Amino acid sequence: MQGKPRPEPGRLFLVGGAARLALLRFVRLAGGKRAHIVVMPHASARPAEVSRELQDELAACGAGKVSILTPGSATGIPAGATAVYLAGGDQSRLVRRLAGAQRSHLSNFLMTGGLVGGSSAGAAAMPLTMIAGGMSDGVLRNGALRLKPGLGLLPAAVVDTHFSERQRFNRLMAAVTLLPGTLGIGLDEDTAIEVAACGTASVHGKGHAWFFVPGQRHASSLGRSSGRRKASVSGVEVSSLCDGERFDLGARRWVSKPLSGSNVANEKVDPDDAGLGERFFPR
Repeated sequence: MQGKPRPEPGRLFLVGGAARLALLRFVRLAGGKRAHIVVMPHASARPAEVSRELQDELAACGAGKVSILTPGSATGIPAGATAVYLAGGDQSRLVRRLAGAQRSHLSNFLMTGGLVGGSSAGAAAMPLTMIAGGMSDGVLRNGALRLKPGLGLLPAAVVDTHFSERQRFNRLMAAVTLLPGTLGIGLDEDTAIEVAACGTASVHGKGHAWFFVPGQRHASSLGRSSGRRKASVSGVEVSSLCDGERFDLGARRWVSKPLSGSNVANEKVDPDDAGLGERFFPR
């Protein structure tokens, strides 16, 4: 007797911070007037205030219903929720607070077709290993980048936010060097990537999404030692994509056919891309 089909994974929506245009896109993906978006303010030092602000912003963007899941709550993601949104703040605080059952609920929600979004710290925390800080002077230095365990929702990548605005190119250069086999993603403010289970990331918003791919000649003098001496990195390929463009996270290349804004959510997956989601959305 054939068992029940396994549910299809949902989508991730990662914003580089200061979400405005990107937030409109997120609400449309969540269902607009039929949406029920659950805000998780776990990264914030003032979760109640941030929750109220986000409720107002999401409602102004057309969301039908917005509810709050507070840190430490014993309840899970409510039935009928169409999306979850991780607010900004501090990604280390987010991962620390989002432990146990709530983290399991979030992963299950994604893996059963839900939409999971996050801005700033909420986006930076998505990978298996996240950038937690460091290298704020813009210089590549040994031992200066802080890496910590993330939420594991995007395991084969590492994400940095406020990317162009805070000149964080050095941090992604260091991250992809210190994390072999990892793709680096940098997100400008009010710029998002929508990641489908097939492993394709489509870009939305006013800025650029940056993709750092170590090449065959990738080499570096960078290490994890605490000497704080300057280091060098070579052989990293960088793509900078704007609104409507796509990047194949599995093949690690730009997909040259742009997406129309009205068809992104329902676009059919290329048969050649089938199965790539296994690398990005863990089962």
